[in-house]
Amino acid sequence: MYSYKYQQLVGLDPRQSCDSGIIFERKHYFSHVKDDWPLRLANMLVTPLEFHQRQSNYKSFCPCCLHFSNELTSGGDPPDRTGLVQYRKYYYWLCEDHIEQFLKTPDEFLPPYGRNALPQNLPTIRNLKSTPENVFENGSCVVCYKLTRAKVNGSLEHAVGYNNRVYLFEDKEHLRMFMKNPQNFMFDISFKQPTPYPSLKYEELPVLGMLEQYVAKPITKALNYVTRRRPIIPGLSISASAAVGIGLYLKVYSETLPDHYKTEYFKGDSLYNERRHKLLFYLDAMKSVLNPYLYYEEPLPEFKMLESELSTSTESVCTEMSKLVNEIVDGIDY
Repeated sequence: MYSYKYQQLVGLDPRQSCDSGIIFERKHYFSHVKDDWPLRLANMLVTPLEFHQRQSNYKSFCPCCLHFSNELTSGGDPPDRTGLVQYRKYYYWLCEDHIEQFLKTPDEFLPPYGRNALPQNLPTIRNLKSTPENVFENGSCVVCYKLTRAKVNGSLEHAVGYNNRVYLFEDKEHLRMFMKNPQNFMFDISFKQPTPYPSLKYEELPVLGMLEQYVAKPITKALNYVTRRRPIIPGLSISASAAVGIGLYLKVYSETLPDHYKTEYFKGDSLYNERRHKLLFYLDAMKSVLNPYLYYEEPLPEFKMLESELSTSTESVCTEMSKLVNEIVDGIDY
């Protein structure tokens, strides 16, 4: 807690030494503190009380973010010391994206040249243990409704007080979006109450309605499962094979079936798919083997040479070989 509040631990870049990383910055501060220059305070160990006493009208918010995009970017409480800058007699906190720009031309972002001033009403983070009476829309996340028009219940861990109201958010990301620009979520937002629907009772529904409400979703998943596997059972039709696959899927993923029964059905489903793969392998193998017990005509007759052609071709080959040997022998010089 002490290190978080006073931030006395200093991180060094491994490519720099202590003299170039910290001592130089302190020497630079004391050399120009009376020159009204913007000076870094990252390594000056400014205490939270000292920052509170000398903070500017921007408090712990980045003036550059207000100038460019009219967003509230906070440095926290206490603010992160790596973004602290002293200009004249006041302390400012700058975000990482704008601190170098502020050090070059600080007057551009401050009154009277700054475009936007810090609003009077600021959002503050609350630590709540129970839901207060002034909670906004029964704790619904205003950011979720603004972006998606969906009512999502917020959490007490992500609570913000703003304009005498308490806002709850779904997560830290939505809280951060609200803290940056809370005015964007104050206008053009009118929560519509959900349409009340009558409760559905299993006994009062017709057969088709009961199937749509209770059976349609698992049946759809089972059909997708069977479509991917494409089961084949020898001796059964395609529809019968698919029906067996659907039944096995519903048994395996049933919520009411005991676990020891699920184990048996899971083994059956595995065997069912294993036999399907083996069947495809055997069918591919049988396609390349002739069945000796069946007689059928080949699409093309087997190619056979006639005896006369065979003898003629043999004699011609022998004649050519003898001529070639004689030419080689005649060309040799003894």
